[in-house]
Amino acid sequence: MTRDDLIAVLDRAAAGWAGGDAAAVADAFAADVEYLDPLLYRFDRREDLLPFFEPPPGGHHVSWHQVLWDDTAQAGVVEYTYEGHHRYHGAAIVRLADDGRIALWREWQHRDDAMDWDTRVRGPRDDVSVVQAIDHVQLGMPAGEAALAKARAFYGSVLGLDEVPRPVQLAGRAGAWFASGQAAIHVGTEPDFRPAPRSHPALVVDLATLRSRLVGASIAIEEDEAHLPVDRCYVRDPFGNRIELVDRADAGFSLR
Repeated sequence: MTRDDLIAVLDRAAAGWAGGDAAAVADAFAADVEYLDPLLYRFDRREDLLPFFEPPPGGHHVSWHQVLWDDTAQAGVVEYTYEGHHRYHGAAIVRLADDGRIALWREWQHRDDAMDWDTRVRGPRDDVSVVQAIDHVQLGMPAGEAALAKARAFYGSVLGLDEVPRPVQLAGRAGAWFASGQAAIHVGTEPDFRPAPRSHPALVVDLATLRSRLVGASIAIEEDEAHLPVDRCYVRDPFGNRIELVDRADAGFSLR
């Protein structure tokens, strides 16, 4: 396979996207394609890509900016912009099957509806802020073993966070810590506990999956009353604290 073979199949896929033809896009990929974002999703069959490639209202298209090919490794790297529901800038590692279709597509992309490609290439402005990230959020709850059991059921079983050990210095304090690779919530007791009805943490989640889990657990879902162009909703933990749930496709919307 050569760089020309890679460009030919990329152009076929781009034409399918521009024409709103999901089947034509999928035909550029092998039947047993490995198509993934290592952090977000994975598909192992061409047929599973069809709904993924369905055009949004207004259509979608892809522009290829740089196409590199290594004859020895028989692999390429593609730099692109996708515009559909949102605009994404990204890069993908690509391998081709013997028939010229794409056998491997491993992509990493950044959603940015505000920046065009040239602005994205120039890179971010200097960040002079001192704050780098939020380490965790602390929420209150009533005292007692019953409350702790409810916290474990909600944050552990429903939201899927792991309960992690607390430092030995905090062993005498009631409460629990819950965390995943990207988020941490500490729940501690308060003698005169009152829930936070408006102030809240916002968690990035697979919202479709979590909605189903919430319905199964008979937990009420509060829809976004502001109607922002963001896929999000709210729930209350067992103690009335408000939790915002933002779909991973809309992560970082505060900066857009």
